[in-house]
Amino acid sequence: MNNDRTFERIESLFDIKLFADMKVLVAGCGSGGSSVALQLVMSGIRNFTLLDHDTLGPENVIRHVCGRSFIGQKKVDAVAEV
Repeated sequence: MNNDRTFERIESLFDIKLFADMKVLVAGCGSGGSSVALQLVMSGIRNFTLLDHDTLGPENVIRHVCGRSFIGQKKVDAVAEV
């Protein structure tokens, strides 16, 4: 029996199974793109292509979804891990 209730609150709003095969491109994984990616994941979307050439610096951490432990990593790798 599956007791995963992760998406229980939003299932009444829309059919999250419709998102199962959806693919989303997030161009830019800075503070805006990382927040968008995180919100989409919380909505049930699982297939992403993340594009960003930058690395996460100390100046980014205050407004980014990734914390200090990700400083120096590529933003796409940090966002994918979160």
